[in-house]
Amino acid sequence: MEKNNSSKLNTESADTGVKKPGLRKEKPNPAGPAEKPTGDTMPYRIPGVDSTDSTDPKEPTGKVKKAGKAEKAEKTQKAEKAEKTQKAEKAEKTQKAEKAEKMDAVGDSGTASGQEENPADDPVSAQEETSADNSASGQGETSGDDSASAQKENSADGSASAQEGTSADGSATGQEKDEKADPAASADKKKAAKSKTASYKDKILRHKRRRYRRTIIVVVLAMIILVSAVILWMRRGYTRAELIRISALSSDDTASYENLGGNVVQYGNNGAVCVDQRGNTLWNVTYEMQQPITSVSGNVIAIASRGGYYIYVMDTRGLMGTIQTTLPIHSIAAAENGEVAVIMNDTRATWIRLYTAEGREIAYLVRTMEENGYPIAAAVSPDGETLCLSSVSLSNAAVKTDISFYNFGSSGQKRSDYRVQHSESIDEVFPYLHYMDNTTCLCVSDRRLLCFWSTFIRRSGSSYAEFSDNILGVFGGDSFIGVLSTNTKGDSHYTLSLYNKRGKKAGSVNFTMQYTDIDLAGDKVYIHNEQECQIFTISGRCLFDGKFDKSIRAMIPGAGLSDLLVVTDGEVDSVRLH
Repeated sequence: MEKNNSSKLNTESADTGVKKPGLRKEKPNPAGPAEKPTGDTMPYRIPGVDSTDSTDPKEPTGKVKKAGKAEKAEKTQKAEKAEKTQKAEKAEKTQKAEKAEKMDAVGDSGTASGQEENPADDPVSAQEETSADNSASGQGETSGDDSASAQKENSADGSASAQEGTSADGSATGQEKDEKADPAASADKKKAAKSKTASYKDKILRHKRRRYRRTIIVVVLAMIILVSAVILWMRRGYTRAELIRISALSSDDTASYENLGGNVVQYGNNGAVCVDQRGNTLWNVTYEMQQPITSVSGNVIAIASRGGYYIYVMDTRGLMGTIQTTLPIHSIAAAENGEVAVIMNDTRATWIRLYTAEGREIAYLVRTMEENGYPIAAAVSPDGETLCLSSVSLSNAAVKTDISFYNFGSSGQKRSDYRVQHSESIDEVFPYLHYMDNTTCLCVSDRRLLCFWSTFIRRSGSSYAEFSDNILGVFGGDSFIGVLSTNTKGDSHYTLSLYNKRGKKAGSVNFTMQYTDIDLAGDKVYIHNEQECQIFTISGRCLFDGKFDKSIRAMIPGAGLSDLLVVTDGEVDSVRLH
């Protein structure tokens, strides 16, 4: 009975953690530590009491209740962890399904490879391993802590306290491992996001490249189609011409015609009239002349009477002025600004005077046969600043030609006779002079073509062309000059060689038709007689070869084929080619 009371007292002391006086301490067990306690056994032995007797009604029951609570808490935690693991697995599967759908839509191979690599770092597997580790770790720590608490404290509440601490430690350990597992899942998510962003950027870049390639292809095709259409349009030919009457003219058999900027000028002994391409009369000037001569430069025409004393200067707007000379007129040369160079003769010398359109004298030259020869041709630059004069003389029973250039601007003011350059040729005559622009003049003889250019009109050795055939005529235009000769090598009778403003041959036209006149306009050559007409390009390709229903007296080319005018008996007609 006394022993039982002592056991009770020792138990109460263990519960309170305070030793009672008069009670002896338990000696350490020489056999070693006690066996590992279980959930229903006591964590220590009391002398005189059987530790395996669990049916003693006096044994405390608090430790059993606490152990049950610990087991319940541990099961609850395991259930919660299992539920979380299932939710994580479900979320991961949903995310993978969404990724798979997006990747199917995009068709990106890079994202597919990213999905193949993800299973190696599967967050679900990591969570399962973490859960297993947490459970094992929790159980192992629980056993170790219970045994240590039982041996050190000898208390009835040691088992419950150990189990609670173990449960808490297990939960903390599981949370830490979950946190360690979460960065892996977060890294996978970041990789997937980066892969998705890279895939989206690659898709945009591929789309831009495809659009750029399509644009380039479309532009190239459009250019090819446009160039082909232009070439076909330029190479098209015409077989029929339709004449449309636009204006009436006086029926004067002695009248002549000139092209004034694409407009028709009819002039004769009693006056001149100008009609535009729509049939409107631009101006009508009356005069009295016995032998009218003309000079045209651009949109300016000068009409004078050979042997007379009056010159009339007009442009497309009307009469610019009248010039009266003191000596009989031999020839004239007009400039685009309205200035006119007049060659006049008297019994002892030849006078060359330069006038404005209003009749004011700008400069004059006096030439004698003994010193300078006799002038046969003259030309004035479009700005009226330079005069080219071709003169012939006899030297040792040979014909000598002198080509001189006179500048009435700042360059010629330093010289007494205004002459800035000249060239002499033996046994050669240059009766044709033509200014292509303000600094380029072409001179044609029966054997060659000379080209002079630059500010001081210096001759270049490479600026001439030799003629091997007989020259039949020279025809000037705004861009080219044509030299007509007989064709001795081909089937055609004539060859018209075309030269640019630098004296280089640009093309040739071969034809057989008997012609009355040849006109150059732009890059086209117009050849006609009274009934027939042929139109060529400078390369020799025939655009039209046909006949007209009316007799043609003059042909007036314009800027294009649609601006072609012809003068028939008493009217002006517009030509429509078909």
